[in-house]
Amino acid sequence: MKIEKPFYFIQQVSEITGLSKLVIRKWEERYQIVIPKRLENGYRVYTEADVNKILSVKNLTDQGYPVKQAAFYIQKIRTNPDQEY
Repeated sequence: MKIEKPFYFIQQVSEITGLSKLVIRKWEERYQIVIPKRLENGYRVYTEADVNKILSVKNLTDQGYPVKQAAFYIQKIRTNPDQEY
C-alpha cells in the first residue's frame, strides 16, 4: 500500500485540530469526513488534505453549524469547487 507523505497519526491530528481522538474517529464513522489509510499494524494515517478537511469542518462547527451539515458542505465544496451554494 502506498501512503502519501507527509502523513500524520491520530495523536498528531488531535493536537493540530484540538479535537479528541474519539471525536475524530466518530466523525470518520458517522459522517465519513475523512477515510484514513491504515498501516499494516492497523494505525490510521492522515494526509495533509485529511487534516485540512477536519479543520474546515471544525471551523464550521465552531461557527454554530451542526457537524452533519458542516461535513456535507465541505464534501460538496471538495467535489464541486466552482459551484455556488
